[in-house]
Formats: sequence, C-alpha cells, structure tokens
Amino acid sequence: MLAAESSTRAQELWLATNGKAAQQVTHINEAWNRIPTVAMEIFRYSSLDGLEIEAGLLKPAGFKAEKRHLLVAAVHGGPSAHWADRMESWGQLLAARGFAAVALARISQQVS
Repeated sequence: MLAAESSTRAQELWLATNGKAAQQVTHINEAWNRIPTVAMEIFRYSSLDGLEIEAGLLKPAGFKAEKRHLLVAAVHGGPSAHWADRMESWGQLLAARGFAAVALARISQQVS
C-alpha cells in the first residue's frame, strides 16, 4: 500500500502486489478530475548575492505567452521541505481561475 500523487493528480492510495502494476484503491480526491490542473515547472534563479534559489511555477490553465497574467507568490522558508512534483491545491485552484502561481524558496534547497 502506498500513497501517490503528482502536481496534476491529487493523492490517493494504491496497492502493489507481486510485481504487478499498482492499482488505485481509493477515490477520495476524485473532485479534482473536474478541475483543470497544470504541471509545476521547477526552475532555479540567482538571488542578488548569487545564492541559487529553487522555485516552482504553475501557469494558468490555457496559458498564452503573449497575454499578461496576474501572479500570486507563496514564499517557503525551507529547508525542511521543498516544492516538488506533488499536488499544491492552492496553486492549482489559482491556475484553474486564470492566475499564475509561483512557489519560492527563501534559501537554496537540495532536491534529491
């Protein structure tokens, strides 16, 4: 039994047995199937003092590069956790409503 999720799919429980492909056993978060989700784009940038900082961007559903979008930022202090390929419900709900959402770390984080 394992819990699995990605940036576009909410967490559910899965069962893997005898080397067979895991089968989903819960459907607790099926409401997310009605909401357009987008993959988080992980990127790095340098702070003014040269420190490398990791961030994740959720572009609005139906993103068009030539259009301006409002941006909501969430700042994370780290290093106990980091932005990753997991469901960020606040960002997905904003993206579904036409906002861009960026998750910023205040310090450099090592992703393993």
